[in-house]
Amino acid sequence: MNLIGNIKNAPCPKNHAGIRFCRDLEKRVISTVNKTQYLG
Repeated sequence: MNLIGNIKNAPCPKNHAGIRFCRDLEKRVISTVNKTQYLG
């Protein structure tokens, strides 16, 4: 699954709001992937 790798390698903003947003996005993607794995 390339999606998580792409998010981790994406250049995130260096300010705190940007970092928080990127981490939140990453968590959401991981939980979505986990749900689809359980369903699939």
